[in-house]
Amino acid sequence: MSRLALSGLLTWVLIGWPLLGLLAIFQIVMPILAIAAALRQPDSVYRYPFILRVL
Repeated sequence: MSRLALSGLLTWVLIGWPLLGLLAIFQIVMPILAIAAALRQPDSVYRYPFILRVL
């Protein structure tokens, strides 16, 4: 196995998989926070953080 392939594989394993796990947790937690905020203040619109608002 060449050095480039080995470094690519190590990068995927050491950075890609942990980042994928963090994004999965983020995907579960953010809707729960949105539901909680919507239940606390039903008259206001919940705006997700970290969303680029173009318009």
